[in-house]
Amino acid sequence: MKVTKIYGLMMLIAGLFVFTACDKDELDPNSVIVDSSTVKNDFDKWLDKNYVEPYNVDFKYRIDNRETSVSYSLTPVEYEKAIAFAKILLHTWIGTFDEIKGKEFTQTYIPKNIQVIGSKQGNTVGEAEGGVKITFFELNDRITLPSPTVASLVGRTDTTSTGTEQSAALKTAFHEFSHILHQTKPYTTDFPNISDSDYAGGDWNTYYSTPSAAWAKGFISQYGSSAPNEDFVEIIALYVVRGGQPYFDSIVKKAGDVGGPILTQKLDIVRTYLKNSWAIDLDEMQSVFQRRVNEVIAMDLTSLD
Repeated sequence: MKVTKIYGLMMLIAGLFVFTACDKDELDPNSVIVDSSTVKNDFDKWLDKNYVEPYNVDFKYRIDNRETSVSYSLTPVEYEKAIAFAKILLHTWIGTFDEIKGKEFTQTYIPKNIQVIGSKQGNTVGEAEGGVKITFFELNDRITLPSPTVASLVGRTDTTSTGTEQSAALKTAFHEFSHILHQTKPYTTDFPNISDSDYAGGDWNTYYSTPSAAWAKGFISQYGSSAPNEDFVEIIALYVVRGGQPYFDSIVKKAGDVGGPILTQKLDIVRTYLKNSWAIDLDEMQSVFQRRVNEVIAMDLTSLD
C-alpha cells in the first residue's frame, strides 16, 4: 500500500515537472514541419514588382517537389535563364494582352501560378492545371543567351515536306490562355461538329502520324486532333505565334482540297468567337505579339532593370 502511494506521488511530481517545462519551452521556428523561409534575392524582388504586385502572379523558378511530378527527375532552370524567360513572358505574352485589352483584363484572367523548369518532362513543353497554373519545361535548352532567336521563342512548322513541328514556350502560353477564354465563355457547338468523327483522343500522335496527315483532315496540328477544345486553342496559338494569315494560308495549301476548306471554316468560327465574346481582333493580337517578340531580340535579358 505504501509502495503504491509513493509511486503515485512520484508520478504526480514528474507530471508537474514535465508540464512546467513544456509550458516554458518555445517552438523552434525552424521546425522540420514548417517550410524554412528563403531570403529574397534581387530577382525575387523584381518578380514582386513585375508579377506579384501588378498581376498577383507567383512566378516559381525554384524546384518545389509539391508542385512537380515525382515520376520525373527534374532540373531547376538556370538562374540567368529564369530571369530572361520572366522578362520574355512579361513583354510578349502578358504585354500583348495588356496592350490589346488593358491591364484589368490581364489581371483577371492570367493564370496565378507560373512555374519554370530547366529540364524535360517526357515530351511535354508545357502543361496547365485548371486555368490557374502553367508549367514551362526544358527552358535550359530553349533559352539562348545573351540574345535568343525569334525561332527559339515561337518554334516553327516545316511546310515544305512532311511538316516537322518544333514547339516553343510562347506557343504554349497562348495555347493555355486560350483555354481560359473558352472555359469562361464557351464557343459555339458548330465548331466541334465540323470534325466530330475525326478526333483521335489520346491516340492523336499515332492516328495522325505527321502534321501533314492532320492537316489533310482539317486540323492545324497533330495535337489539335485530340479533342475539340485542343483543336480550337491550337488554331489561336499557332496563328498568333507563327505569323498570322500567311502562315495559316501555307497550311491550308498543304491541307489540300479536303482539309483546306475545313481549316478555313474553323478559323472563321475562331475569329467570330474572339470578336463577339471578347472584343479581340485575332489579327491585331498577332500583329502586337509579332512586334513584341521582335523587340525581345534587342532587350537586355540578363539585367533586372
